[in-house]
Amino acid sequence: IDLDEKNSFSEIEEKCFRVSKFLQKIELISQYQNKITLRFYFNDPTRNLTEEEGKRELEKIKLKFKV
Repeated sequence: IDLDEKNSFSEIEEKCFRVSKFLQKIELISQYQNKITLRFYFNDPTRNLTEEEGKRELEKIKLKFKV
């Protein structure tokens, strides 16, 4: 994801949490120039999520940022 004046880390984090109801945590893995690598943690407190559900949630986030 690109960092710029309209996409600060806090704004990216806020948008991600709005997009995914299963998103529990975001971890900044690395930053190089104006790009960042993030790790997303998905969880549902009532049941286990399937791999497919996790992939769908990640796709929702990707679409939000057109990655």
